[in-house]
Amino acid sequence: MSFEGLREELSRVLEPPPNRAVVEGTHAAVLMGISDFPEGPRLWLIRRPETMRKHGGQVAFPGGKFEAGDASLVETALREAEEEVGLPRELVTVLGALDELTIRFSGYVVTPVVAWIAPGFEPRPNEVEVARVFTIAVEDVAFAFDEVSPLVGVQLEGERLWGASAFMVKRLGEAIRRARGR
Repeated sequence: MSFEGLREELSRVLEPPPNRAVVEGTHAAVLMGISDFPEGPRLWLIRRPETMRKHGGQVAFPGGKFEAGDASLVETALREAEEEVGLPRELVTVLGALDELTIRFSGYVVTPVVAWIAPGFEPRPNEVEVARVFTIAVEDVAFAFDEVSPLVGVQLEGERLWGASAFMVKRLGEAIRRARGR
């Protein structure tokens, strides 16, 4: 399936982003951005600095807490991606969302927003929040957690992906397989 074909099919199988009132302090959103590269579509990720009090050294997606000024959870994801990796909003096309994920230890309800990022994005990481910006092949995403639990995690592009971010990648992989009719 071509990049454009995958984009169209993902739009079809993803849920629309939630359009409901949320509570500041209990909801968060992340941006699961996909871009086309010469070798095929790739998913953008970040690694948090070891020095961060929460989530230090973890692989994640740009994102964070819903704030009172955010019009929606999509706005939260876009704002956070702009703050954390310098992603201009005009390069982002939101395709939909994956099911919310409740994080047991923090109580946050996280909405993964799936989007296409147009060519020309050059990450400018906020060094306080991001140690590394990198991509993984969508083909790896589609099958990363077939035989291992997201709690155990996997090594991708030299980084260990586990926990909540791994659960989101697993769900995206399931959506990609549905989109491709597998």
